[in-house]
Amino acid sequence: MLPSERDQVSRLLATARQVAESLDLPTVLTSIVEDATTLLGADSGDILLWDRSANVLRVVAMANFEPDMLGFELPFGEGVSTQAIQAQRTIQVDAYGTYEHRALDLDRYDFGAVLCAPLIFRGEAIGTINVHARADQRSFPADAADLLGAFAAHAAIAIDHARRFENEVRLGRDLATSNRDLSRSLAVQQQLAEQVLQDAGPAGI
Repeated sequence: MLPSERDQVSRLLATARQVAESLDLPTVLTSIVEDATTLLGADSGDILLWDRSANVLRVVAMANFEPDMLGFELPFGEGVSTQAIQAQRTIQVDAYGTYEHRALDLDRYDFGAVLCAPLIFRGEAIGTINVHARADQRSFPADAADLLGAFAAHAAIAIDHARRFENEVRLGRDLATSNRDLSRSLAVQQQLAEQVLQDAGPAGI
C-alpha cells in the first residue's frame, strides 16, 4: 500500500524544491531515488544514465545498495532499463529472476518485482530510475507507475539543470581565455603601432 496522496504530493514538492535549488547532482539524484524507494515501499532503487559514447548504462545514484553498486555499468541492450528507454514508458517486471531481458550480473540481488521508468527530457530518454522488491514480492500497487514516473521527471530536470550549468561554466572559462588572448594581442598591436608612430623603424619594433 502506498502512502496517502497528501504524503506523496508533499514528498514530490520537496523533491521539486531540491531540484530547483541545488546543482549538486549526485546529492539530488540520491535524494530522488531514496524518496522513490521509500514512497513505493521498495527494498532498493537506483538511477542509471545512458552513456551513448560507450553504449552502457551506468548507475549514478542508488538507495539501499552496497557502495560498489555506484558506477556499475551494464551494456545497453541488457536489463529492463534498456527496454524502458526504447519504449519510453514505465515497465513493471513481476519476477525479475525469470525476466527474458534481465541482466545476469544482477542475479546476485535476487530481485522480485522491479519497476522501471525512463528519464525523458525534450523527447529523449537519457536514463532510468528503478525500484526493486525482494524476491517474494511480485508486484507494486497499481498507481506506483505514475508515482515513479513523477520522480523520473524530477531526475531528468535535475540532470538537465546540472548539464546546463556545466556548459555555462565551460563557456565562461572559454570566453575568459579568449578575452585574455585578445587583450594580449591588442596590447602587442598597440605597442607596435606606437613604435611605428615614433618612427622607430624595424629596429624599434
